Amino acid sequence: MDQLKRFPDLMKRRSVTQYTIANLLAFTGMRIGEALALTWSDVDLETGIVNINKTRGSFGVGTPKTLNSYRKIPIDETVVSTLKRNAAYCKELKLSVGIPFKKDAQFFISKLNLDGIGISSTRTNFNSAGKQLGFHVQPHTLRYTHASILIASGIDMVTVANRLGDSSEMVLKVYAHASEENKNVPLVVFKNALQM
Repeated sequence: MDQLKRFPDLMKRRSVTQYTIANLLAFTGMRIGEALALTWSDVDLETGIVNINKTRGSFGVGTPKTLNSYRKIPIDETVVSTLKRNAAYCKELKLSVGIPFKKDAQFFISKLNLDGIGISSTRTNFNSAGKQLGFHVQPHTLRYTHASILIASGIDMVTVANRLGDSSEMVLKVYAHASEENKNVPLVVFKNALQM
């Protein structure tokens, strides 16, 4: 948990966009390719819903990894606030050089060319921040951490799988350790229910 707090704090001091990406990945568990494929039309800042309907890879934007990957992820006001800050930053960058706002434009852009950010630059930024903090972190680390925390907190596998865009079987296979750590939670919940 300490590392999860320290990493975004460092990213916030380094770059508005990279901080926003780190925050979004940590709070949603989405894949890095899903985040970098987002366009303005995929992010509803009024309702707090992010629509995952594509992914960005080495060869550009394509379809999501699996059918389960198509999903809508609710986000809270903390994430909405961070996304709004990034949105204002991106609009300002583009307007400063006369590029108009378009709903189908990438949500996360590079300050250098005002085009969509690639996965390799994000991984490089994460690696650099991790080295500075003294621990290894990749974009997928935040997905793994998000799922592990949800499961260890007692959230059921189906809910976690829906949020991650995975099958329940895949979530159970990959995150079994978090489920094992949580095996006594039902006993505590049942005991507390009897004491009411």
